[in-house]
Amino acid sequence: MKKLFLILTLLGLSAVCANAGEFTVEDSHSRPYLENNGYSDSAIEIVERSRARALGEEYNGYIDRSLFINRGGWFGKFLRYLDPALDNESFMNYDIKYYSHFNDL
Repeated sequence: MKKLFLILTLLGLSAVCANAGEFTVEDSHSRPYLENNGYSDSAIEIVERSRARALGEEYNGYIDRSLFINRGGWFGKFLRYLDPALDNESFMNYDIKYYSHFNDL
């Protein structure tokens, strides 16, 4: 009985070790892996931006340019200025400054 248990344990461990080699570090932050594990597009974009910043690369993701078109003249520009939820492409695209600026308000 002990021999059978030992043999089954070794077979089980060998199967686990064989499957563990298929997953690499590169897979942990790839877009298909993140999509298949249920991450949202925003979370995937954050991972891609963070990785590009860490490697010193330029991030060339999707930018919806229709948000930046000047619609409504000065009144539309004023309304976009007041909207805090408007995407102005400043998320994770900034340099840390050690002084205050009027854009921080």
